[in-house]
Amino acid sequence: MSSDHKIVIDMDRLMDDPGVLEKFHECASLMIQSANAEQARLGYRMLDVMDACLLQAHKESEPE
Repeated sequence: MSSDHKIVIDMDRLMDDPGVLEKFHECASLMIQSANAEQARLGYRMLDVMDACLLQAHKESEPE
């Protein structure tokens, strides 16, 4: 039996709340350390999303 896993993230909330960002990073790190290859893959995808959020937040905070 196969099951699909989807990660749904409210990007605005993630970028606006450092506590959420910290928990998101912690969760992704734990998934990467998992013995399950699928969990590790999803953890790396979560870190990619977090990196994109940080890059976007940095761009928005730069003075014009």
